[in-house]
Amino acid sequence: MPLPAERKARPHARRRRDLHGHNHWVVVATCIVTAFGLWLLLSLDEPGEIRLELQTTVTNQAENVAFAAIPARSVMATVRGDVLTLFKLRFRPPRFVLDASLDTIESPDAVSWPQGVTAVFDSPRITLVQEERVRHKVPVVSRVAIQPVAGFSLFTEPALTPDSVVVEGADSIVRSIHSWPTEPVRRVGVRSLLSVEVSLLDTLHDLVTLSHDAVMLEAQPHRYTEGLRELRVIVTDISNAESIVDLYPPTVEVRFHAPLSQFNAVQEAEDFYVTVSYEAIRLDTTGSVTPQVTLPANLLARHVGTQPSSLRYYVNIGLQ
Repeated sequence: MPLPAERKARPHARRRRDLHGHNHWVVVATCIVTAFGLWLLLSLDEPGEIRLELQTTVTNQAENVAFAAIPARSVMATVRGDVLTLFKLRFRPPRFVLDASLDTIESPDAVSWPQGVTAVFDSPRITLVQEERVRHKVPVVSRVAIQPVAGFSLFTEPALTPDSVVVEGADSIVRSIHSWPTEPVRRVGVRSLLSVEVSLLDTLHDLVTLSHDAVMLEAQPHRYTEGLRELRVIVTDISNAESIVDLYPPTVEVRFHAPLSQFNAVQEAEDFYVTVSYEAIRLDTTGSVTPQVTLPANLLARHVGTQPSSLRYYVNIGLQ
């Protein structure tokens, strides 16, 4: 049986062995780090090669010209130099300068490299396409889809404020633009005045600028009802039409929608009428023509249908 003194000595021996093993690994790690550091110091001056993507920046563009084609946003290059310099360039690459006072940019002249660095560009030169800068006002076209609740309807197109926009950019681009759309927006279940800001579509942001980037849209739905009026068809474009042309039938029924507040006025309006052009009859080859409905000018109404939708006719040639 071991003596008490021997039992006390054993833990101290284990601690000495653990400490010795720890010191051993510290020495090994120190040697590895030192060796790597020496290797790195010796390698920093060695030549190397990397691929770099350089972002472009435009300078010296005159106020009276604009790009007709989007210039390159970045260029690729194979860069050679010592390892330390390449390491720095990897994290802080220089800018590729597009001097807009020139039509063609020679790539080697567009970058300032540190001493001892050379580069070969994928694109040896870049051509800038510029034209005279012009302005042109065009109408704004709504791409907002509005669906009122059941029993309500829109009798007028939504109003846009402002209803136009000034487009500025290269002449060939601006002259080809005849209108500018809003962003597509859909509103469902509308029953009262809708007033909302709508952004203009940003499709040519890099080539043109707009005088404003949004418009206000207002739309007023109305509760409506359906009405029916029987109207005599009028033949236009010829005098004494009643003695020259006979229509079958001579009257039609026109179905319409109108706001409740204006229904009676639409029913009684004198400028609510139906016509057929004599020119349409003269050019017709089918034996029937389609009547045209004219709604009251100062009232809100929508033509829904006409019965019958076409009319037969007889022309008294001897009376023409």
